[in-house]
Amino acid sequence: MPKFFQVTVDSDAIATLRFARPPVNAMSDEVYAELREVSESLSTRDDIRVLVVTCPDEAKAWCAGADLKELRSRTGDDRAERYAAINAAMLAFYNIPLPVIGALDAPVIGVGMVWASLCDMRVGAKEATFSLPEIQRGMAAGLTGFFNRLSMPEALLREMMFTGDAYSGEQLAPSGFFNQVVPRAEVKAASHALAMRMAKYKSSGLRTTKIMANKAEHGSWLQSYQEFQRYAVDLSSTAGSTDGINSFLSRGKDADDGPSAAKSVSRLA
Repeated sequence: MPKFFQVTVDSDAIATLRFARPPVNAMSDEVYAELREVSESLSTRDDIRVLVVTCPDEAKAWCAGADLKELRSRTGDDRAERYAAINAAMLAFYNIPLPVIGALDAPVIGVGMVWASLCDMRVGAKEATFSLPEIQRGMAAGLTGFFNRLSMPEALLREMMFTGDAYSGEQLAPSGFFNQVVPRAEVKAASHALAMRMAKYKSSGLRTTKIMANKAEHGSWLQSYQEFQRYAVDLSSTAGSTDGINSFLSRGKDADDGPSAAKSVSRLA
């Protein structure tokens, strides 16, 4: 039974992964091990179409970063082992073959921002703060690669890492880190509404899209496209694979050469 992560699934096949490790949701060795286990478990479930990652309403942080009390005792080989465990947990989370939405309605700090960056989408609270404070803890933050994936401005990232200062969701809204920035009280509802827009589609299509989106981050566009085509061939062989196409085309079948057809063509282009 997980100690820190609770998974619930609603009737729309939307799962909520709730992270609760009071008082501040810090990331310990135990948390990383459990995150990996939960991520691997979620990857095997066929009753889920979209995943939303949240924290309790009363949480002091969505994720407060590394557990510093634990970290200070880890040096040399111990620190290297910790990093290996972190990498395994983050990779397992990144590879969950579902659309993943981070509902960020409380502070997100340090490795918490790394974790949030590995969600496919992020809904942030205007009032919540976001920071990379490693420099203030006597450490270094070599984290730009995670955020370069999101096309965040390099100058902003360096400012965050070199100062360790916290920025509100409203201040970071133009950075590209978020899909939406809303008042804190609306974050969970907005995240669920976004999930609902995806949950109506076939699981096979969502999963293939997620797998290919991740693969597209590595290698050339041509390699990515060719690999997608191989997945598409396999997907087209499954039962009901053309249902969506047939449904779309049937909406304009009565006016193949009229305005409706033109609208259909423009939508398809």
